[in-house]
Amino acid sequence: MENVSESLAEFAASTSLDAVPDRVLKTAKLSILDAIGTALLSSGLEKSKRTVRAVKSASSGGRTTAWGFSFRASALESALLNGMLIEGLDYSDIHVGAGLHPTSVILPAVASYGEFSHASGGQVLISHVLGCETMIRLGLSAPGRFHARGFQPTSLTGVVGAAVAASKMMGLPTRAIQEAMSLGSTLAFGSSLSVRVGAYFGGVDSGMAAESGLLAALLAREGIAGIARDSIEGRFGFMDAHAGPGNYDLGRVTRGLGKTWEMGHIFLKRYPTSYACTPMLDAALRLRRRSKLSVGEIEEIRFGDTAPNIGLFSEPEEVKRRPANIYDAKTSHYFLLALALGYGEVKAAELEAKLTDQQVRELSNRVRYSLDDKTHWVEVRTKDGRVRRETQDTLVATPERDVRRKFSENASPVLGAETSDEIEEMVDALEELPDITQLTRLLGTGRRSQT
Repeated sequence: MENVSESLAEFAASTSLDAVPDRVLKTAKLSILDAIGTALLSSGLEKSKRTVRAVKSASSGGRTTAWGFSFRASALESALLNGMLIEGLDYSDIHVGAGLHPTSVILPAVASYGEFSHASGGQVLISHVLGCETMIRLGLSAPGRFHARGFQPTSLTGVVGAAVAASKMMGLPTRAIQEAMSLGSTLAFGSSLSVRVGAYFGGVDSGMAAESGLLAALLAREGIAGIARDSIEGRFGFMDAHAGPGNYDLGRVTRGLGKTWEMGHIFLKRYPTSYACTPMLDAALRLRRRSKLSVGEIEEIRFGDTAPNIGLFSEPEEVKRRPANIYDAKTSHYFLLALALGYGEVKAAELEAKLTDQQVRELSNRVRYSLDDKTHWVEVRTKDGRVRRETQDTLVATPERDVRRKFSENASPVLGAETSDEIEEMVDALEELPDITQLTRLLGTGRRSQT
């Protein structure tokens, strides 16, 4: 049997930036830009402020940045906090096949250590790509299996991916990376309970995975040995423990390694909700643009979606029709469709304000669903009997211009338009940046400088 741990470690140790295709590097840089914007937006949430205060209350400080705050933290602390911020609104990228959010874990791990060590932008970029690639491939080896057993795949695989990424940042050799992976696999964690009950915990698990992965690499650098060199594939190892014996395909981890780049297939979100709601919202917004119907003309709104999606986003109906918080709102078909058809846009910054919006509530009452396992559609019946319908069969990639617009909308209110533009320029040329602190120093001067 191939030693998957060794193969991944060798790949990470030997792969340089020039071995990564340009299209993958471009996707990686867009994912970094997108994540910085979502983190800055999340810094305004009350739970984010409380989490920063909690960490700060037991901290002696450091020289790395908690994004959107003035707090100067240790590298481990900022990895935790920035991961929490990136995933705080469930608005960061996702690899659909693997079912996880790679950048929310890997970027905070490499950026925090990079800032601490004054690493170059190129070091951060290649480490980010390799950590994400590792994380995604582990997810692809057992699609759906982690969730089925009650585990959160992002934080679970993220610890191992962050251990690889941080090891690359430190220039560790193959054997030490393998030890870091083994150490990281014993720190892996993550419950899917929050998905089932709708708890608004989002992000802290991503941050803790980034922190744990960085810690694993630091331990390996100091010569601390992991439990086993086959920690991923061995008996009682990472995959056995979390996916279940026989419930995974290790070939998916190493097949095409270095030739097929899964990092190039991540989906950058355009709406602050699950990617699964994207086709429905695309159809709803297109219907509104083409029909030019006013809210007063709408008698009924119907939509078609799969049974699993209905179970997640339409039921229980009494909760989903009247969301009590942002988490409930962004996972409600009724709320999202009312927002799209009523206002012609679905913006993360406006979710909280729209919770009590009368127009949104009235439109939510007019929404009905139908089960459809073949396609996604939205239909509006007007009071005079007309019917307008739009269908969206597939998940369409978010255009680059929309990713950049999203970043500007998320970052500018926190840092100002001029600083946001400067950040965008630096990320676009990240591999040319001699010191990542030129970028990270701009991220802690936000409107919450008093925290």
